Amino acid sequence: MREDSLNGTDFTMLYAGSKNVVSSERSHTYELDVVVGSILQEYSLQPEQAGRVNSIWLRYYNPPVFLFLLSPLTLLDLHVAYLAAIAINVAATGALVFLLGGLFRWRHPHTMLVGAAVLGFVPTYWALYHFQPTVLIAVALTGAFMALEKGRGGLASAALMFALAKPQWLAASSAVAVRLRPRMALPLGGATIAVGFLPFLLIGPGSIADYVDLATSRGISDLSDVRYAAGLLSWPGFFWALSGDVQTEASLAMTALSLAAFALVLLRGDRYLSWTAAICTTLIAVPHSHAQEWILLAPAAAILLARPGPPSGFAVSAVLSVCAYLAVNSWLFARSAVLDGERSLYLATPAALLIVLWCAVLPLLERRRWSGPIPSPWTPSPAGQTA
Repeated sequence: MREDSLNGTDFTMLYAGSKNVVSSERSHTYELDVVVGSILQEYSLQPEQAGRVNSIWLRYYNPPVFLFLLSPLTLLDLHVAYLAAIAINVAATGALVFLLGGLFRWRHPHTMLVGAAVLGFVPTYWALYHFQPTVLIAVALTGAFMALEKGRGGLASAALMFALAKPQWLAASSAVAVRLRPRMALPLGGATIAVGFLPFLLIGPGSIADYVDLATSRGISDLSDVRYAAGLLSWPGFFWALSGDVQTEASLAMTALSLAAFALVLLRGDRYLSWTAAICTTLIAVPHSHAQEWILLAPAAAILLARPGPPSGFAVSAVLSVCAYLAVNSWLFARSAVLDGERSLYLATPAALLIVLWCAVLPLLERRRWSGPIPSPWTPSPAGQTA
């Protein structure tokens, strides 16, 4: 392996994929041997030297739209491109803090605390190091929520398209958007087809099947292969840390519970709670949930805390958000303990489930016990009424 190669970061793989998608052999972009071979080439290794690295990790799973967007960086040397990519994510982190401040109308201490929390959050640096698009997705989902608050469904649909960088992030958020504004179904569906599927036609129709096979095989492995489960903060990772082995049935059962809780929140149609629950459910119900994904917890917590309601409800929401934050930041210590042969708890996973369950029961508690303003399923905010 070349001494100056980038080791440990996902950027090398994304760089290789971006080269593939604009090459003359683009139709083979998602064929497994091409995926692995192109990444090995960036490490200056031949296919027969794959044993010098752990080749099961040599994959990229992002759809072509993201690889196309990233392709201009391939005009640069790998190391220079990596520095440019970090700069992009740093700028995106700044944009995220700015949007989260806007959620609170720049009230203090909310804005300062949320900004400090993002800067002190382990997933922030995990995403920066790997150049995963999760910071961009966090910006997109926050922007989409704020656009819906102002009654701008078209802008919200456009923002949601950035979630296609990791398609699993589009499903729950789109369901919430359509639940709140049914008229968004057609433009959102059209945009998804245009942005998500048309790029596959540019690299070759057969690439769709290759991509589905690549992505689903990883999803199955996340549920059943201990080598993959060890790095997850979804239910497979939780049960691996707890028992030392994958527990596929238990993971599926808890995933079903998480989805059922989200469905209850979605049916009630509270815009703040639905958006928060959509993010938290995706974090724990989608098996492929690594540390960098959990930067999305920041907008989820901010949206929950920005919700109008009685002080008692805000207090519980704040406690749950802080507990989830601390649980995620403790993940590295828990993982180290498990790798040393001990059993441990990935507390982030149940903490996110508790937030979803809280979103499900909060409206009931407000109606039965508490007093205070309760958001209707869809009433534009005062800012939206004047926009």
